[in-house]
Amino acid sequence: MRPGPDLYGFPWELVFCAAVVGAFTVFLFLYRSYQSVSVQIEIVTETHEKLNKSNLELNQEIADLEKELEEEKSKQSENDNLVRIKIILSLLLLLFLLFFFYYYSYGIILSIILSYCLLRRQYAKSTLKVYQINTERLKTSVQDAVVENCHLQESEKQLLKEAEGWDERFSELNEQTKMFESSKTDIEEVLKDKESQVKLNACLKTMETERDQMYSKLSDENKAKGELTERIENLQSEQVSLQSENERFESEVQKLQQKLKVMTELYQENEMKLHRKLTVEERERLQKEEKLSKVDEKINHAAEELNSYRQRAKDLEDELERTIRSYQNQVCLLEYDTHGNWNTVLHFVLTVPEHSPYGPSPMGRPSSETRAFLSPPTLLEGPLRLSPMLPGGGGGRGSFIPTDERKQKASNERGEPSSDRLPDPHRPPSDTGSLSPPWDRERRIILPPPGEPYSDAVLPPRRQERFFPNPPNTGRLSGPAELRTYNVQSFDKTGGQFDSYPRPDMFYCAKTF
Repeated sequence: MRPGPDLYGFPWELVFCAAVVGAFTVFLFLYRSYQSVSVQIEIVTETHEKLNKSNLELNQEIADLEKELEEEKSKQSENDNLVRIKIILSLLLLLFLLFFFYYYSYGIILSIILSYCLLRRQYAKSTLKVYQINTERLKTSVQDAVVENCHLQESEKQLLKEAEGWDERFSELNEQTKMFESSKTDIEEVLKDKESQVKLNACLKTMETERDQMYSKLSDENKAKGELTERIENLQSEQVSLQSENERFESEVQKLQQKLKVMTELYQENEMKLHRKLTVEERERLQKEEKLSKVDEKINHAAEELNSYRQRAKDLEDELERTIRSYQNQVCLLEYDTHGNWNTVLHFVLTVPEHSPYGPSPMGRPSSETRAFLSPPTLLEGPLRLSPMLPGGGGGRGSFIPTDERKQKASNERGEPSSDRLPDPHRPPSDTGSLSPPWDRERRIILPPPGEPYSDAVLPPRRQERFFPNPPNTGRLSGPAELRTYNVQSFDKTGGQFDSYPRPDMFYCAKTF
């Protein structure tokens, strides 16, 4: 039979591809399961080998411990033999000394016997102290030693009592010494046997504990082996179940592939619809963004204009403040100039009649009414100041003084006799009658006579202006606020000199600033 064009509505290409993919997945699944099982088997074998190695090492350690025990036993036996030989030699030497000294003096023999007994007693005490640690296990040996000690004490007493009849009992003493030696050897052998038994019992106990530990380890290893075998069986059963599940999953994969084709077609249709919707929405978004960008530009432009207007308003406020200050300064300057002009007029009115060639006229001096009329209200705030530029100003600043009068004045200042101070009709009045203050007299300016050139050396040094400092130059030439200087100077029309001395009303102007 020939195969049809498709298999239950699916093309053969997709069927072959699905079969290849399913076979590949099954192969991968089997390979992974085999790797996991092989890894677990390797782990079990490694643990088994490690346990075998540990068993061999423990057996070797047990054999080494047995060898060490045998060596220690041999060493202890050798040490015990040496101790016994030393004791026997010491006893023989003592006996030889006893026999040697017996023939010389009875007292020496008695002392030797007593020393021998004391040595025996000390030796017994030392042995008791050494073996008191194992009293529970060596009670029998201790009792025998105590009995021997009692016998020795009794023998010592008998020897002391029977010292007088020593010659008769000398043979008996020899026999007793032999008996003591034999008993001593027997006691030492018994003690040695008991010590060896104690050591063997201790070693046996340690070996039993180690044996119990080894048995517990072996039981744990057997349990681990049983668990590993159970795991292997479980893995095998799981492998069988996984194979059955794999077959079931293959059938499900085929069904899912069929569904996937249908879903892909639906997805493509939906994708086209969504793409169209997205294009329309994107166009609308771009249009909105363009509108928003235009609005932002307008807002930025308006904000810039607002900032510029604010800056202009600030500049105008600053300029207003400057103009107000400049006008205030100008008002103060004008007040100062008017006050100076008022002083000049008053000085002129007061001094012109006095300097007339025909003498002072009775009409020259102002009456009380004219004085009240001429005195301005500003004169009440400070001292009276006259303009120094008028001629005949009472010797004030800027008054004209001829050369002869200058010489006469210099001689008066040097302290020449008062004969030169005679009244002169052509001489101007002295400064005593002038209304100018003393600081104006010191700063008096001497003008040259008419027709002579004006020299710069005649001018006095100018005092530094303290009340109106020069403002900073801002560079603008328009507006009355930009004044170059604020120096307060009064200009006299007749003499052309400047009065730079501060007036009292200037303090009021400076305070108002």
